[in-house]
Amino acid sequence: EEVISTLNDLVRQGKIRHYGFSDAPAWYVARAYTLAEKEGKEPLIALQLEYSLIERSIEREHIPAAQELGLGICPWSPLGSGRLLSDPTLSGIARKHGKSVAQTIIRWHLHQGLIVIPKSIHQDRIAANFDVYDFELDAQYLALIRGMDSAAGRVGADPATASFLF
Repeated sequence: EEVISTLNDLVRQGKIRHYGFSDAPAWYVARAYTLAEKEGKEPLIALQLEYSLIERSIEREHIPAAQELGLGICPWSPLGSGRLLSDPTLSGIARKHGKSVAQTIIRWHLHQGLIVIPKSIHQDRIAANFDVYDFELDAQYLALIRGMDSAAGRVGADPATASFLF
């Protein structure tokens, strides 16, 4: 609560306009939002969490609650740190749509209303990452991709158990 109060003070002082959280549990985000709302502010705008197509984790459970609060969800490692780019299922879907696997993955995230910012330093990849609005994934493909979910999909440490946090 002290951290949230401090963040809200910084908003009131005009030092920051908004704040968000990365890998915060749903109860913490909800509490922060409630405190901000009580003070007549809505500075919380985003929750960043690890979320890729193959990642079954506690973070996935936070998405509906955060979206109900009106928060933007920004997955980090949306491409699974590149591990998904050679997947045969995704390759087939991408080929059918005339797109790359990365573009297909980005489109999958966009279909869920997520804010997707894949990391790249290559200008051609950055341009390709934006070229995802001229196709749709139908319900069959969305379900097929969701079915790829795996307990072994996590790229980073689980924030609930990460020793470097404690």
